[in-house]
Amino acid sequence: MVVFMVSYRRDVPFDTAYYFEQHLPLAARVLTPLGLLKSEILRDITNPQDGSPASEQIVALLYFPSRDVLNRALEDPSTATLMADIRNFYPEDPSYRVADVVENS
Repeated sequence: MVVFMVSYRRDVPFDTAYYFEQHLPLAARVLTPLGLLKSEILRDITNPQDGSPASEQIVALLYFPSRDVLNRALEDPSTATLMADIRNFYPEDPSYRVADVVENS
């Protein structure tokens, strides 16, 4: 299993209502048929040492069965609509990362 991480910086405007009410349902509709297994959204992210806000305001964790499935999903034409929708709630490109899930309990 792999996780596709999408991070949104704290110092950039972010329309939280649009993200939760519009973008996340769109993401589920587009990505589930393409192999999305589950998603988790992290917010109110803080530094454990002092409780100060982290540099990210939102991190989306999108789980796929393999890198091949993820790559096919990202290359699918329907994903272009999802990526274009980001501009409706966030004016910049988010950061993207992919990682292998080594253990899942």
